[in-house]
Amino acid sequence: MIIEKNCAAAYEILIKDELKEFIETDYYLSQIYMTACEVEEDLDKAYELLKRSVDNGFPKAQYDYAELINKGAIKDIPRRESFKYYEMAANSGIYEAQIYVGRSYYDGKIVKKDDEKALFYLKEAKIRDDVELHYIFAKLICESPEASEEDMRRAAYASLYAMNKGNIYAKQLYYKYNLEFYICILERPGADCCH
Repeated sequence: MIIEKNCAAAYEILIKDELKEFIETDYYLSQIYMTACEVEEDLDKAYELLKRSVDNGFPKAQYDYAELINKGAIKDIPRRESFKYYEMAANSGIYEAQIYVGRSYYDGKIVKKDDEKALFYLKEAKIRDDVELHYIFAKLICESPEASEEDMRRAAYASLYAMNKGNIYAKQLYYKYNLEFYICILERPGADCCH
């Protein structure tokens, strides 16, 4: 981050009146106060600025605020409140929040289990290289009565990825739901995919 490279210059720029209207300003100032970068550490001021940035809709602030609550750093807010901020960040497109929220709905430990919401957030996240999440994603699609052929193709590729990385449950899923068919029929039109 550019602020870490030159805190003094960043601080001088961020405290200017003309920057007060930008939602990012409070967020970056909070980072300066949290890390004691060119100013004395002031966690109360940092959390206040961060919360203001959250309230103004800055996605990265929403995620960082959720993380701080979840880790118990903000003492006067119960940890269970962190989910609300994770969900805000997930809805704003923060990848890590989408994964956290999707898994939370899938596991049902933090919030009530909801496979439909879990699938929504995991689709939004466009899962990268997490083998278990590929399996969960494929499983949720396969068990969804509203899954389209395109969804099933995505499930096939997700389970194939997990299977190739050694997830035996993904292999069972792949064959149970005949996912090879969805790859074949959609990728090779006209081919005999029924065997």
